[in-house]
Amino acid sequence: MLIQRQFNDWSQFASTIESRIGETCWHEASTRTSSWYAEFSQTGSLQDAVDLVRNGWPEGTQKLIDGLEAFDAGRMVSPVPTIEWDVAGECPDVAAYCAGIPEHMATQEFETEQSSPLVSISVNGAAAWRIDSSRIIRYGVMIASHVRALLQAGYSPRLDWCCALNGNGRKNYLMTVPLLERGETVDIDRIAFAIAHPSMLRRAMFAVAEIEGWRGLGQSMGSVMNPLPAEIADDYDVSLPGIGSLSAFMDTDENAKAAVSPYFNQFNE
Repeated sequence: MLIQRQFNDWSQFASTIESRIGETCWHEASTRTSSWYAEFSQTGSLQDAVDLVRNGWPEGTQKLIDGLEAFDAGRMVSPVPTIEWDVAGECPDVAAYCAGIPEHMATQEFETEQSSPLVSISVNGAAAWRIDSSRIIRYGVMIASHVRALLQAGYSPRLDWCCALNGNGRKNYLMTVPLLERGETVDIDRIAFAIAHPSMLRRAMFAVAEIEGWRGLGQSMGSVMNPLPAEIADDYDVSLPGIGSLSAFMDTDENAKAAVSPYFNQFNE
């Protein structure tokens, strides 16, 4: 059975995480303050993570890489018909003529209208505990860099952060957080935090799992489900997997680009 937690918007997500502060839950991973956990999550406390959720991660935005592929399509151009009325033209309006209206002749013209191509993207933010935070950051920075390149090329994306966990053998869990809706003002600092900062998973998502009572085997919240379940992934044009085995390629920006770029190849065709 797949148990889903779908947030309506980023504000609801932020409020839920903030409500975890000061509460006692079955698991306390999100609130740990040890030096090891600070390195693991790249924040010193859950409050630090809440601040990033509320304000974004400008330092992460500064890490984004320019000069990626110049994605094609940019904007779709379509003809839009317009009708011009005058005393002379292509086609008469008989009713207007009989009514004595001088401008009873119609001429159809076409103007071009530009629109942004729509694209839906999911990012699986799940990562096993053994994956170093620096590799999570590099993977996320490369994904966010490609997303920004799409925005700069004129695409209008719907962007979701997802996390899927195998539970105790009877229950699996999926959390979905909307990062950007089509037509919404882009907050690139928010996107950088959600996709590239380890605390999105290791504090924010954990806080939700603790509140919701998501349990795996023993005292764990479950193991990483990678990729997303097909019935979920198929709803997106692009579905980025959790870092998983791709972690081996996150040692340099060049290798990270080679690992991530193929997921966006369709925009170069």
